[in-house]
Amino acid sequence: MNQPLVSILMPIYNCAKSGLRDGKCYLNHALESLLAQSYKNFELLILDNRSEDSTPDICRKYASVDARIQFITDTQKRTIDDAFAYLPEKMRGVYCMCANDDDRYHPEFVSRLVEFLESNKEIDLVYPNCDFVDSVDQVTNARVVTSDSAYQAQQSAFTNFCRYSQRRNPLPFVFGMYRADVFKKIQPTTAFDVWGANVDNLLILKFFLMGFRSAFLDQVLFYYRAKHRPLAPEDQNRARFPRDFPDFAAPVEVWFYYVRHQLYFRIAVLRALKQYNTFSPIQAQIARAVLNESLIRHSMNLMEWLAKDETKVDDVQNAGRFAAIREFAQAKLTGLATLESRLSASDYAQIDSNLAYAKMRSIAAQELLQRFDSVLRFAWNKIDNKESSVIAEVMKLMSEELECFPKVVAASEASCNNF
Repeated sequence: MNQPLVSILMPIYNCAKSGLRDGKCYLNHALESLLAQSYKNFELLILDNRSEDSTPDICRKYASVDARIQFITDTQKRTIDDAFAYLPEKMRGVYCMCANDDDRYHPEFVSRLVEFLESNKEIDLVYPNCDFVDSVDQVTNARVVTSDSAYQAQQSAFTNFCRYSQRRNPLPFVFGMYRADVFKKIQPTTAFDVWGANVDNLLILKFFLMGFRSAFLDQVLFYYRAKHRPLAPEDQNRARFPRDFPDFAAPVEVWFYYVRHQLYFRIAVLRALKQYNTFSPIQAQIARAVLNESLIRHSMNLMEWLAKDETKVDDVQNAGRFAAIREFAQAKLTGLATLESRLSASDYAQIDSNLAYAKMRSIAAQELLQRFDSVLRFAWNKIDNKESSVIAEVMKLMSEELECFPKVVAASEASCNNF
């Protein structure tokens, strides 16, 4: 049987000491699990972002004994997301997948996903279930995806877009097997601010906005590396954080920094929503309401993450301020947790042409925005650094949306009534 070529895209940087144990690092294990695939017809494109350790030596050693590996030294410094946008220019495969330098794969990962795509020509991406593997390669036996959290072709692009906007659960979706031409079409998806996070979430939302279809294979074929991923900069990973990232001793300012990022993410998705024009006016109105709910939900999730982060705030006054803001926010946004639980996938399918529902959802989102704005103002009044450009921008962006959202809703309703 003729096997279609699969392109495996792997950006790397300074991996030689990550997870080093018994003479092997995570990169060794990742490469060996890919090279051990039962499916043999693939090319492994490794893009090294000018590593300063022995990472290139490790890769060249594997490339010297396996011709399927192409080791490429990058010509410029790139983020990992920019690297995934650049590598498709080099690939030759019919199918493609993204690989991290520290994850592991079942020997049948490539084979089973390619077989599925070969048998289901209407599907553009298939992804398996996954588990976590710890620092000593022990599997946790905890499936990541449940039946109600999968994104399936039986659901509309609108349904998948709304559900994903709320949940933002890229694992393991983003590491599935794509048709190569589809992966190229959803690129480039690059950073929309200096923070550089959430690019994977933007890519997946673009996938749905462009009308592409996904399928979920409920088999554990992928093992994601569970390791410490700090919320705040530490000495060894300071370079990963923007230069203007606030001192973690001021958690309120750190939170505002993340809120600004959430606002930028929302703007990037709204631009894509307008660009692809996939949805009806009613659907677009509901989608915008969902994005505003998502903005608030994930901003509050980050507040809780900050509160639980291992890094402790030594300044008692700053810690007290942050605790007061959390308490105020929790009281102000009591209804937020019930939003997603009220809506299943089938609910979205039923309401995507219901103008009355769109209006109700928009009114609820507008009320939440106003409540969230009051949380931001309460937080702003609690801090000393009222001249912060980050906080000023957050307040400006929120004011603009509070003014703009009702106008967008009114225009959408007028369009629906004239349809």
